[in-house]
Amino acid sequence: KTITVVPLPTADAGADQIICDRDTVTIGGTPTSSTAAVTFLWDNAASLNDATLANPLAFPSTTTRYKVTVTETLTGCTDTASVVISVNPVPVAAFTAAAVCENELTQFTDGSTIPSGAIASWSWDFGDGVGTSIQQNPSYQYTAAGTYQVKLVLESALGCTDSITNSIVISPKPTPAFTFVNLCENDV
Repeated sequence: KTITVVPLPTADAGADQIICDRDTVTIGGTPTSSTAAVTFLWDNAASLNDATLANPLAFPSTTTRYKVTVTETLTGCTDTASVVISVNPVPVAAFTAAAVCENELTQFTDGSTIPSGAIASWSWDFGDGVGTSIQQNPSYQYTAAGTYQVKLVLESALGCTDSITNSIVISPKPTPAFTFVNLCENDV
């Protein structure tokens, strides 16, 4: 009787990757098999678009190890491999601004946070088509009254970004309006 030994399929989970929280990444490499009939089964399926694909999309919210089992359906032979997706935190953009009048300095105060790590850069667009800043807490002088859409874009030290756009109202300077009547002493 002849016994045929078939080679195991070769599982390939792909290279370890680093992403930012809320990002999606394709995992899996190029698995090989001596037959065309293979199945794939990934663990941690809750953070995959389809745990039965060779190259699913992963969207973990924390660092996660994914293991794939490749099975040849004709022989039942299997192989496994794993990949680690490291997840970096995303900053949460926030700021406040004091309401002021035109031609006065408006102070912007960064209130952004990050769960761990550090915020490395701030990029402000003051919404008037002119003003920008890369300071954390800038001030800016608007030359006209109006409502401006101010945008803050943050980047963490690990390259993750977030942004926010808030409206700020710049009021016109008040115009004094009074009249003066000449009065003499004791004319009251």
